[in-house]
Amino acid sequence: MASFLKHFRQVSGLTVLSRLAGLARDAALAHVLGAGPVMDAYAMAFRMPNLLRQLLGEGALTAAFVPVFTDYLEKGGPKAASRLMSLLAVALVTALAAITLVVDGVLLVLRYVTETGTKWHLIFGLAAVLFPFAIFVCLVALLQAALNCCRHFVMPALAPVLLNLFIIGGAVAAGLWVTGDPQTQAYVIAGAILLAGLVEIAVQLPAMRRVGLEFHPLWDPRDAGLRRVVGLLGPVILAVGVIQINVFMDSLIANLLSPNVSADAPALPGRSLPAVAGPPAADLSAEAQPVRHSPQGDGGRAKADAPEAATESFALGPWRVPYPMKTGAASVLYYGPLIYQFPLGVFGIGLATVIFPVLARYAVRKDLAGMARTASHALRLTLFVGLPAGLGIILLCEPLIRLVFDHGKFHEMPDAVERTARVASLYALGLWSYSANHILVRAFYAMENIRTPRRIAMLAAGLNFVCNLLLVWPLAEGGLAIATVLSAVFQTVVLARILGRRSAGPATAGKLRHGRHGDSPVASGAGLDWHGVAASAARTLLATAVMGAAVWAVLHWAVPLLGWTGRPLYAAQCFGGVAVGAVAFIAVARFLGMTELADLLTRAAPDPDDAPLDPGAPAG
Repeated sequence: MASFLKHFRQVSGLTVLSRLAGLARDAALAHVLGAGPVMDAYAMAFRMPNLLRQLLGEGALTAAFVPVFTDYLEKGGPKAASRLMSLLAVALVTALAAITLVVDGVLLVLRYVTETGTKWHLIFGLAAVLFPFAIFVCLVALLQAALNCCRHFVMPALAPVLLNLFIIGGAVAAGLWVTGDPQTQAYVIAGAILLAGLVEIAVQLPAMRRVGLEFHPLWDPRDAGLRRVVGLLGPVILAVGVIQINVFMDSLIANLLSPNVSADAPALPGRSLPAVAGPPAADLSAEAQPVRHSPQGDGGRAKADAPEAATESFALGPWRVPYPMKTGAASVLYYGPLIYQFPLGVFGIGLATVIFPVLARYAVRKDLAGMARTASHALRLTLFVGLPAGLGIILLCEPLIRLVFDHGKFHEMPDAVERTARVASLYALGLWSYSANHILVRAFYAMENIRTPRRIAMLAAGLNFVCNLLLVWPLAEGGLAIATVLSAVFQTVVLARILGRRSAGPATAGKLRHGRHGDSPVASGAGLDWHGVAASAARTLLATAVMGAAVWAVLHWAVPLLGWTGRPLYAAQCFGGVAVGAVAFIAVARFLGMTELADLLTRAAPDPDDAPLDPGAPAG
């Protein structure tokens, strides 16, 4: 069995803990901030540093750093690898600090010129507070990548738990001590996030010392290893981060094409947001006013005698165009993806995390056959989990949302559950594709191929943008979710076809390398095992269909017999559906003799691939 699986089970187990803490975090945010203008602003503001983390820290930087760091570690030992890590850490912090100064300056200017109390005024203010978090979290991601290459996965996997706990603490503090002021509550949570970033860095340092890595403040822009990583970094950003870019664009479009009402006040009945009973503070019960300064194209010159038109539509030349989405669209697009991100983080990203160093070692050894074999195995596992998980989310997302989020201010928005469940169901259609993309892109970047994934990612991002603009009008935020799925599936299909063709033999193997070792000989391979992947997918689809029927029976036949209502009903639907679905899927998988089940459940034996490469040994 592949050696990476024993590490995968460790990482996925810890990621389950992180994702459970994440659900608790978002339940706290739903209770305190709800699904209205303030949550719209928080979701957009937090996506800014989070996008930089996903693109740079956990995406492009990791993809560019891991192959080079692995090369230094295998051929030069911990001392050489520590020097590379230190050089890159100093350069990273310096560059991000300069970027943060510029971005925060722009955000503060934009905040100054927007109407006080509006959604965009709060977005710019929160973003200015939160953007420095990018420095901390990108540095954490660099240290985590180095630890993963040294086969230490515990502390990197636990770091997100700390962030979630700090956000929960901030939300609890805001709810208890800053009642009646939702904007200040959002700023309190933002402060907790900054503090969490510092703690995340601190907890990685002892683990680094245990694996022999040492940090020293070094500055040498001409270092060959540093230049090698930086040379890979720019082109990698789009290839690794197309899904993150798409999600960020979804949030941006959701804010631009939904009403810019007051961040302090819910909308009145008949408008884009149902009237709710808020806290007794006067500013929370005030009517949403027309906005004078808006980034949404109306120039901020709403007529004083037409407040409803101002909040329901925007000016486009001589016409007023109705907004395609209601207030709360950005909140829905924040909560909805959280459902599919649980299995994606536990399995998809967890598997990609542990498989990347394995692929990088095969690349260093120039073993194309080993890479193709490992990538094929990972794709089978991805489909084995991604397909049933996606269908399970579609069936169970509404009772899960009612159980976890439907309380506090979230409960005050009568349509929040239905809108969030709809978005979650649509995003879940692409769960298998999101997971597969993490594997496929890393297969290319393990060999420092920067050209192919970059071109495909640019095409996918363009497709997503066009689909966003076409689908948002008839389908509102659901159209944005469908556009993300379509672009992800496009990326999966094209990447898989190209990787399968180029890994088929030595005549094309050289195309996979564009880095320092581009002219090195590469061992030939048989390419990706498409027959094995297709056979596994067919059996998985059959098991998934049986699972879906079993879950449907639990939701619509078995649980209603209990006669329960409210949270007991939703809990019975969620836990009963998951338990029965899992049993049904595993039973069919065992009946069909699927080896993927045994791979995930059986402890891996020691594997010779775990041993470091002897610099003097022949490539194998």
